[in-house]
Parts: sequence; C-alpha cells; structure tokens
Amino acid sequence: MISVHVLVAVVFAYLAAKDDDATHMRLWAISWAIGAARYLGATVGQATGTGAHVDRVAYLALVASGLLFMAGTYRFLRRDRLPLAWKVGAGAVALWILVTWGLFATGHGLPFQLETLPTFLFVGAVDAWTGYVILRSREVGEIRHVLAWALIVWGLHRFDYPFLRQVEGAAPIGFGLAALLAIVVAFGMLMLYFERAWRETRESEERYRSIFENAADGMFQAEGDGRLRTVNPALVRMLGYESADELTGRCLRADLLGDESRDLEALAASSPQELDVELCARGGRKVPATLQLHAVESQGSYYEGSLRDLSQTKRLQEQLLQAQKLEALGRLAGGVAHDFNNVLTAILAGSELAQIELERGLDPKGELVEIREAAKRAAELTKQLLAFSRSEPTAGAKPLRLNDAVAGALAILERLIGEDIRLVVSSDEADPWVEADSSHLEQIVLNLAINARDAMPQGGRLEIVTGVSGGRALLEVRDEGEGISPAIEGRLFDPFFTTKPRGKGTGLGLSTVYGIVNSLGGEIQVESALGAGATFRVFLPTCAPGPAKPEPSVAEEPERSATLLLAEDEDHVRKVTERLLRNAGYEVISAPGMRQALELARGHDAPLDALISDLIMPGGTGVELAAALREERPGLPVLFVSGYTAGELERVGAPSDARLLRKPFSREELLSALSEVLAGAHAR
Repeated sequence: MISVHVLVAVVFAYLAAKDDDATHMRLWAISWAIGAARYLGATVGQATGTGAHVDRVAYLALVASGLLFMAGTYRFLRRDRLPLAWKVGAGAVALWILVTWGLFATGHGLPFQLETLPTFLFVGAVDAWTGYVILRSREVGEIRHVLAWALIVWGLHRFDYPFLRQVEGAAPIGFGLAALLAIVVAFGMLMLYFERAWRETRESEERYRSIFENAADGMFQAEGDGRLRTVNPALVRMLGYESADELTGRCLRADLLGDESRDLEALAASSPQELDVELCARGGRKVPATLQLHAVESQGSYYEGSLRDLSQTKRLQEQLLQAQKLEALGRLAGGVAHDFNNVLTAILAGSELAQIELERGLDPKGELVEIREAAKRAAELTKQLLAFSRSEPTAGAKPLRLNDAVAGALAILERLIGEDIRLVVSSDEADPWVEADSSHLEQIVLNLAINARDAMPQGGRLEIVTGVSGGRALLEVRDEGEGISPAIEGRLFDPFFTTKPRGKGTGLGLSTVYGIVNSLGGEIQVESALGAGATFRVFLPTCAPGPAKPEPSVAEEPERSATLLLAEDEDHVRKVTERLLRNAGYEVISAPGMRQALELARGHDAPLDALISDLIMPGGTGVELAAALREERPGLPVLFVSGYTAGELERVGAPSDARLLRKPFSREELLSALSEVLAGAHAR
C-alpha cells in the first residue's frame, strides 16, 4: 500500500507541475501523499511499540486525505466548492478522534468499535459520495463507471473496519481488498484525467481548425526556409489556386512575396505590426495585402502568419475618393467659374479696347499683351486642375535650379499679389538643384504665395526664402496673416477644403502643392499660431547639377517650304494653328479628323514632312493616324498636341520618337517643338 500511494502521489505531483490548471491535481497528490505517510507511520508504530498513539494520528490523516481527495474531485469535475456539511463533518470527526485519544491517554479509553466507528463511517461516506458524484458527472467519459464503483465499494469496505479489524484472519483479506481498490482507483483517476485531456485537446484542435478553415483572411504555416507547410482555403482562393496542394511547398519569399531576398526573421520581428505587401497570385496577378508573421520556436522553428486581401478595400477607397470628388464638383465649379470669369473679363475687355484703338488708328499692343497674360493665367489654372486630377506631377522632371523656378514664378506673382503686399525674396549662397518639372515648381511657389496673400487682406509682408537645410533644398514662404487655427490645421491639404467664401476659391491650391511635393519625395511642414502668421516650409531632395543651358534659339523661317499635315477636330484650334504655321512659311494641309486626314494624305503625291495631330479625336486617335501614315510613309515625324498631361502619351501607346506639345501653346512653343521634330528626322 505504501508503494502504491507513493507512486500515485509522485505521478500526480508531476502532472500538477505540467498542468496550468492543476489545482485538482495538487489536491489529489497531497491526498495520496498523506495516505502514504499514514501507512508508513502505522508500520513504524508497530515496529516501535507506539502503534496505539500512531493509530490516532493515522485516523486524523485518513480524514484529511479523504476530504482533500473529495475537494480535488469537485475541482476536476468543475462543480461548486466542497459542500459545507462535509467540512463540518470532518471537523466533528477530528474532534472525536482527539477526545478519544485523550481518554485513552488517561486510561479511560473506549471500546475499539465505539472509538473507530465514527471515523470510518465518515471516511467511507466520503469515498462513496465521491464515487457517486463521479458516476453522475457528464464532464468525463465511460471510464468514470470503473472509478466510481471502485470508490463506492472502497467506501463500503471502510465501514467493516471497526468490526473485522480485530478478527483473526480477516485483516489480511481486508488489507488485500483495500490495496486492490487503491490500485483500481489510482488507475481510474489517471485514465479519467488523460481521457478528458485528450478530449479537450481534440475539441481545441477542432475549434482552431474551424477558425483556420473558415477564416476570411489567408492563414499559413511555413518552414524555417520559407516553404509553405499548411495553408487555409481563404489563402488558396486569394491567390487563385484550385486546392491547397497546389500552394503547399511553394516558397513564401520567392513565390508569394516575389522577393527571394526578403528576411523572414526581420518580418517576424516586426510583428504584430502589419506590413503592406503585394502578393504574386496565379497567372501573374498582383494582390495587395497586409502581412502579419511571427516565429514559433516550439517543436522546431517555423513561421505562422496571416494575409489580409486589400483588393476590395482599395476598390472601396477609390470609389470613396471618386464620390468625394463628385460631391465636391459643385464647390469646385463655383471656384473655377470665379477664376475663369476674372480671366475672361480681362480678355473680353482687352479685345474690345484693342478694337477701339485700332478704329482710332492707335497701336493696340498694350491691350494685346494684357490679353495674352490673361490667357496664360487661364492656362495655369487648367494645368493645376490637370495636375490634381491626373496625378502626374513628376512628368517632364529634369534637374533645375530652385532659384530659377522661383524667379520664373515671380514674373506672374508680382501681378497677382497687389500693391498692399510687400514681397521680399531672399536666398543663401547655396543654389540647390532639384529634379522636377519647372511648371510644377512654379505652381508650388505661386500657390503658397497666393495662399499667403489671401491670409493678409489688409496687406503685409510676404517673404520667400530659398536655401539648403539638412542636405535638402528648402523653399520657405512666410506671411503676417491671422495664422491658422489648430482646428483646421489637419485639413489644410485636403482636396477642395477652403476657408474662403463660396465662389472665392477652389480648395485645390494647397492639395496640389502637397501632391507635387509628395511625388518628388519631399516634405512640407507648417508652422503657425493665431495672430502670428504662418510659415510653409517645403523640403525637396537635391540632385546633381544639370547640363548648361543652351543659348535660346529664335524660331527662324524654314530653310525650305516644309509640308505639314494638321489633324485637329476643334475648328477654331485647327484654324488658328494653320494660320500660325502658314505665317511661319510652312505649307499646311488640314483635316478635322483621322479619316479625312488619311484621305488627304493618300491624295497628296508630294512628300509630307511632318504630322501634327491632336492626341484624342472622335473616329480615331492621333496614335492610330500616325501608325496608319507611317505604314505608307515610314519615318514620318510626328508632333502630338493635347490638353492632357505628358503621361497620356505612354497610356495611349504613342511612338517613342513622338513629341507632345501641351495645349494651350504659344506661337514660339509651336514652332520650337516643330523645329525639334524636323531636326530629329533630319538627324536620322
């Protein structure tokens, strides 16, 4: 019996150390350890002749052991706390043992049956009730029947101890039966524990398998070298495969992330932060997603991770942005109408004044210059709108001096800010170079300066500073206006956001500045306080100086009479362009569309020196027209004209040697572009 109790106590103590929820196991281990100590004490007591006193200690240990065993079983079965009646009963029996022990010690001991009967009735009841509780429980499986009936029988067997203990020949049988029942109970308890542990493990695996299989996000496990070990159906669908077998074994780095050099350890170290990635799906399709990855060190190193498909999110974001733009069209129309009305007023008034001066025999040159400047302002407004809507602020980028861009903007700015604004321009000795489109740098200067002007309706000092700061080119625009409220500072660069009255602004100025600066890899900072003005600082990456500027060339009369084919669907644009070209000495054949242009070209036996075509026309694009003509006239030089941005050439698949002239254009710009196209053809 000692060895059985010791072995079971050690096993339960080991399991208690391994189990996080081990209160029941600790109670069982203590119960069996007390049982082992009780048998050991009885053996020692008989050997030393102190058995009578040791027996009383053993009775107390028996009560404690039974009560702890019952408490552990209640815990294991997830029942309420041990009923108070059992605790009171244990206390009463312990008091009875102590009283009878005292009587025995004073020579007034009770008869054996009377002294031991309460103790063994209580302990037998504890064992039998524990067996009954196990039998009625639904927390455990069929093995409970063996354990429960063994405990009930063991409890009934304890009842006979006071009567059979002193009967000669009965004690060995009783001890043998008790040892057998102890082994059955110990075995049953272990089987009960492992059965429930196995069942809970299976249920946990089923729950996690269900989560894994039914998750909306793609989930996976990968070996240490990146090969996929397990994938869920969501990841299979996300990447366009038919089954998980097609995906397992592929490399997370090379096949999914498209980069064999990606460091999985570094990616896992960044967890739980989500990383934006672009997955390589079946058929070469790209899938935007967010990746979470972490390393698992137990049972061999491997990785677990999840991938969330952002395709729908991206589409919704684009739809939201489109909806916001549509919602803002009303406000935009008012602001654009206001700006264009100012320009049109200047053009109409100037043209009428020019007509009056001509009728009076005066020179209308001054009025014509004003008309031209007003048209340039209209062109800048459309350029700003296109830059915002087409998101191509870096088209035509080249190395430029920042100071040259500021100087180019000043020529326009001085006529826009008014006499009550004192403009101060300064720069340090550094003259930084940046890679950008000159018109976009001018837009940055103009929009920031106009924003500063509008912040000072009563006039003030507007300062523009250029230089180098922290290895980057710096453009700083300061004003003495009322400053910016913290409540709106976070919305300054939102498209269509404006604090100006309705019809007084489009809300595109600062958002266009932000878009251009961001596309150039730069940064814009705002420093302001109410009543203390505002400072906008633009930081741009510097670049190596560009080649020296060539001497400006003046458009000269052509050395020979070149014949040009002009295709333009807008009648007034086609007519004025034709007049400009004829005035410069060119022969011009004009057509309003692709079909008419092809007919004229095929009916023209003499050589054609160049094609000038609108890029987008009804009935056929300029690219299609150029391709058709080059089949009949190989190497025909092509100059496209369009109101769209330079990126449109690439989108429509224009020839690589074609040049784009953006509308609106001046006579000088038209003739210069045409000269470049013809010179390029002669050089080939």
